Amino acid sequence: MMGAAVAVTMAAAATAAALLSLLWLDRYGAETLPPFVGAVAGAAGVTMAVGLLLAQLNPNPGEAPGGATADALHAGAGSAAVVLSAVLAVLALCPPTRFPGLIEPLVMGAAAGLGNGLATALGEAVQRPVAAVSRVLWLALAGAGCGVLVGWARGGGGRASRVAAALAAPVVGAGAAMAGWWASAHGEGELSAAMVGVALALLGLTVLAAVAAERRVIRSALAREVALGVLPEWVVPVVASLRQRAFGAWWMPRRERRVVALVLVRLAFRAWACLGVAGEAGRLRGLEVGRLRQRARELLRLRNGAAERPEEW
Repeated sequence: MMGAAVAVTMAAAATAAALLSLLWLDRYGAETLPPFVGAVAGAAGVTMAVGLLLAQLNPNPGEAPGGATADALHAGAGSAAVVLSAVLAVLALCPPTRFPGLIEPLVMGAAAGLGNGLATALGEAVQRPVAAVSRVLWLALAGAGCGVLVGWARGGGGRASRVAAALAAPVVGAGAAMAGWWASAHGEGELSAAMVGVALALLGLTVLAAVAAERRVIRSALAREVALGVLPEWVVPVVASLRQRAFGAWWMPRRERRVVALVLVRLAFRAWACLGVAGEAGRLRGLEVGRLRQRARELLRLRNGAAERPEEW
């Protein structure tokens, strides 16, 4: 009994750590908590609904060919496919300024994956805590991968890279989700423990790659805005740093600092998305970029093209 309690506590602690890490990663975003909680709760609700539907379709689990393991894999694949499809649809249909960049789509996708994993792993957390944690982490990885690729597909970098990212998103998400379900279906052996480590490593690499790519896009896009005389030079190195975007001393009030950073990030990614887009679509995106430029100039208190540099910088 004591061992089961310790295992459940460790599983809960690991899940809580993952949730807090995602919130910290997106700490500079606007209204981070409500959409994050909504993604977790919505994915969990969809997963439970799919589980009830599958239970009605197959009231005798374990009697199908392959036994209980195959049945669990089929059920997991069904719920994960529905949740990941919903993640892709929501991120693709949301206005690009709602979840700009690569980090915010990553966080929302990972939150949905966590909700999917939590809803399916609660029943076995006591008996198989390592397998449950493995499943949750792999489903979070699946959602994070989908989010990053959808964020890239909505941005610039050429039509070929956008199409490739859009096509790769469901493949990456489905592959990671099935890896988690396959590992958790094989019990509490060394395989499940190893898969936890692999999931953590891949999740960390995904976050680092997204941060590096987002920083590079922000730096290059804002450098072009500086060359056009829209922004002062000191903005580029500060906003391009993830840590300084949240805690840098380049703007006095923290709340105001976050608003300015969010507007500049949106400007950078909308300007990036305009690259290589011609015709009516390019004109409409250009109008949106112009509106964001005006907003950024107002926030930075530009006077005739010259910025009043913050006193703390």
